Amino acid sequence: MVVFGLILLLLGVGAGAFAFWVATAGTQSPGGGMGIDVFGNTIVIAPLTLVLLGVGAALLILLGVWVMIAASRRKMRESRERRELRKTQKRQEKELAETRSRLGEDSARTGRRDDHRDDRGATGGAVRAEDRSAAPAPSATTSAAVCVTRTSATTTAAARPPASASATRTASRRWTPRATRADGMEQRLTFVTLAVDDVARSAEFYIGGLGWEVEFEAPGEVLFIRLGPGLVLSLWSRAGFVEEIGAEPTRGLAPLTLAHNVSSPEEVDDVLDSARGAGAEVSPGVRRDWGGYSGYFTDPDGFRWEVAHNPSPLGDDLIARARVWEQSRSLGAASVTTSLREREPLFHREPRDATRAHFEQMVAPGMVHIGASGRQMDREETIAEVTRRYAEGDHGDDHTWIVEDFEVEELAPALWAATYVLHQGPRVTRRCTLWELADGHWRVRRHQGTVIDA
Repeated sequence: MVVFGLILLLLGVGAGAFAFWVATAGTQSPGGGMGIDVFGNTIVIAPLTLVLLGVGAALLILLGVWVMIAASRRKMRESRERRELRKTQKRQEKELAETRSRLGEDSARTGRRDDHRDDRGATGGAVRAEDRSAAPAPSATTSAAVCVTRTSATTTAAARPPASASATRTASRRWTPRATRADGMEQRLTFVTLAVDDVARSAEFYIGGLGWEVEFEAPGEVLFIRLGPGLVLSLWSRAGFVEEIGAEPTRGLAPLTLAHNVSSPEEVDDVLDSARGAGAEVSPGVRRDWGGYSGYFTDPDGFRWEVAHNPSPLGDDLIARARVWEQSRSLGAASVTTSLREREPLFHREPRDATRAHFEQMVAPGMVHIGASGRQMDREETIAEVTRRYAEGDHGDDHTWIVEDFEVEELAPALWAATYVLHQGPRVTRRCTLWELADGHWRVRRHQGTVIDA
């Protein structure tokens, strides 16, 4: 802005100097204008032109000065705000340090009491502290177990033991929890409910404007929109909200925002454009101090949505999980059954001229193949063996390999188990394949066969 104001000022000074030079150095022409000699040619400038040139120069000078003053004031205001922000941050850091100091003193007193109890022979103190800090973390579902038992995904618990009882006691009492995961509240959020004035108007905005899909609707009362595998947005009539909660929600800007993360700044702008087209009030996307890019839009009831690109491992993970869920949600059980039935028995219904590249695309990294004979092969061994069979023509056909009792079951978003009985002449086996949908392609993660008749 300062540079722009300086340019305007220089243009105004130049125009004024030119008008002054013409008025003083020019010669009076018979027609009443001022004549100036330019490379041997006389150019006549009318008096009105000179007047307009002078007025324009004055306006440019005034505008340039005003822009420079406004820019300077803006910089001063931003500098003042930065100073206030630094003061606030220092004050908060001081308060945080004091709070940590108090918590440290409380933890030390509590630790001394526990040590005293341990010295007197009281049992379980350190063990209880270890149990609190060593909260079990879910591990990935054992795919082979899924194939054998044909149950939905389960989790196993594994915890890393603490280095020492004293270290455990300090970590477990950082916030002094009064309950463990076993007897406390599960760490999850399932519903976000917004009290709206007009459910139909909100439906028109979210469903008609943004293109979202309805999960459940009671016309005029409530509307559910599924946002994830375990999260639902509920648009509830204000009257119903007041009747159940017993309090009237406040009007105006709510002290919260709802966030919608996307994978790029360009996608932020696209979503904001869609919201603007739906009638939302939009604050354009800008680069943020925390390294991302975000903007806001407001729904018909004043709730603010942040549309953000967060370039971090957490942001990337959230986007990846959301995309997997959206991809899985678009599939129906019937279409999945048809797609997988066309691919089973595994590596049998492939094109007769299938090459190694074809099988590499359909086998996921880390794939494990446990044959009916009990032999276990990794991804590389499986691809090499199947490629050899197809090259030599050593594979069955629809007449000699018969599939029965084919069923599919969704274990997780974009992860399905296909089970069936395979007749290979006199040899009968029960088969299970774990299929995942990645980037629009089906890939095998696990395959296992068990002989049930020979």
